[in-house]
Amino acid sequence: MRKKILLVEDEQNLGKTLSEYLNEQGYECHWANDIRTAKSFDLHTFDFIILDIGLPDGSGLDLGREILNFDINKKILFLSAQNSPDIKLEGLEMGAADYMTKPFRLKELILRINKLEPVQVNDTSQVKVFNFGKLTFDTASFELIDKNDEKTALSKKEKDILEHLIIKRGQVVPRDELIELFWGKDSFPSNRTVDNYIVKFRKWTDTSEGEIEIQNIRGVGYKFLEKGKN
Repeated sequence: MRKKILLVEDEQNLGKTLSEYLNEQGYECHWANDIRTAKSFDLHTFDFIILDIGLPDGSGLDLGREILNFDINKKILFLSAQNSPDIKLEGLEMGAADYMTKPFRLKELILRINKLEPVQVNDTSQVKVFNFGKLTFDTASFELIDKNDEKTALSKKEKDILEHLIIKRGQVVPRDELIELFWGKDSFPSNRTVDNYIVKFRKWTDTSEGEIEIQNIRGVGYKFLEKGKN
């Protein structure tokens, strides 16, 4: 079955070129040239959304935030003619999967979309569930479950960062390592950006009654600790 892409782009020539190219590459691409048209589609049915930031009837950032509010795991790739670190950071902080600056090559777009494709894992032993007493981190469902059985949904980036910290438990994980792995060498998130992810994880670890914690190693990074096992 072909993957469905919603392309939201107001530049007529670019929109036509991209939609035709994506269809030629085996995707089922639907093109909207403004926010109103984009909202007329059932957004739940799309595997990927390619979203221009500068649209005639509003900001693509606002539409992206609205989409992620009802589906935190929706894969959004922002496009922008503005090479502004602040705008790029805003898009990535809200949970977008990627951000591209115009102009770009069509092949680069395909490569970035391919990176968003989920890896097909046939070996179920690779699906990890981490248990810490009554706390559970289910990497398959992207969920944190606390001792009261309350569930917290994670974005892909949140899930990947937490899984990395747990796998390297007892070791100091530098902020720079997390940035390079989960944002990329060309991204420049602030320390506060990374700290915001840790704050969310700590709301979960704080319910462990001291069994696990994430320490802040000042000026360096973080350390995931499990009582009696570090």
